[in-house]
Amino acid sequence: MCQHTTLAKNSDGFVLWCKECLVYRMHFNSIVMVLDVKGLETFKSNLCNCYQENRFSQIDRAQKHLFFKTQVEGLQLFFSINDVGSLLALLQEAALSYSELNYSAS
Repeated sequence: MCQHTTLAKNSDGFVLWCKECLVYRMHFNSIVMVLDVKGLETFKSNLCNCYQENRFSQIDRAQKHLFFKTQVEGLQLFFSINDVGSLLALLQEAALSYSELNYSAS
């Protein structure tokens, strides 16, 4: 049975770690994703690149205009620059908590 540990939480969502399944469960606004360690790192890297490319643009930071393709045909995620910043902060906190969790277990 899954045993989840909360790694991070903010006003837009939270990230859990399941030590039985070895996956992250990320809840962000109306999106829920289940990712393994490599999948989360890849997703975080793509988000970081997107944020760096768009953070100084002249468009409204709250307007949703950033599309992320998924592995599902025809399904894309839609974010604002503010969303991406909030999600990155959440994932950074989760990564630190995961490192602390692993460090204290050894």
